[in-house]
Amino acid sequence: MAKLKQAIGAWERWVDYSGIQFKIARIPNPRFEEYLAGIKGAQGRKLREGTLEFRESSKLNRDVVGRFVILDWKDMQDDDDKEIPYSKEKALEIVHDDRYYDLYLFLQEAARDLDTFRAEQEAESLGNSNGSSAGI
Repeated sequence: MAKLKQAIGAWERWVDYSGIQFKIARIPNPRFEEYLAGIKGAQGRKLREGTLEFRESSKLNRDVVGRFVILDWKDMQDDDDKEIPYSKEKALEIVHDDRYYDLYLFLQEAARDLDTFRAEQEAESLGNSNGSSAGI
């Protein structure tokens, strides 16, 4: 059941970063692993061998966060206080923008925090959820 819940995104949670709410999936998850397994050629070989250069590895990690970790957001606004709707393309743009490097690191760390995901799922299955998996 846990693998199925991970695959369909039920192993997700909302986290706050400077007043912006991000719905994130945990790392690893089946979609992330499928993506990595599908990387072919020289990059795929280097990935499997653990010999990716820092620049390649950094780009790949940012792609993973943008594609497979950030699932939604709330309360994100541009400089003119206009709401920025979630899209996978916008998520990728943000994680690749060095101005938001701290945000990228925060989301990556939050997605790898397996203990928090487990505790939230256990609370939810016991009926003691604080509502974090259904929203904020």
